Amino acid sequence: MALASTIDGKAIDIIRALGKPNLLDRIIMLFCDDTPKLLESMRQAAAQEDAKTLASAAHRLKSSSANVGAVQLAALCVQTEMLGRESRTDKACTLVAEMHAEFQRVRLALETRQW
Repeated sequence: MALASTIDGKAIDIIRALGKPNLLDRIIMLFCDDTPKLLESMRQAAAQEDAKTLASAAHRLKSSSANVGAVQLAALCVQTEMLGRESRTDKACTLVAEMHAEFQRVRLALETRQW
């Protein structure tokens, strides 16, 4: 997958349209700093079969992913959140691994401004 297709540029345009200096940079920095913590929270929740924590962390990451245009990452979060809300963790480890890999692509695309 090309990095440019990893990020939906429309989301970036919306942030830029707000006209606040450095806002995009701050949002990207926060996203890149917070996401590893949320992924680790989901990994631990999956290992401990803690569906509530899994759903909560997936929900938070879904929102922030959508804000920066990380559509595929947000979609994986939707699946994970639904799994947790159904009190299931059976596929969570696989989904978290997929989210981690997708986050690596997203972070590189954001840091290199490829959208």
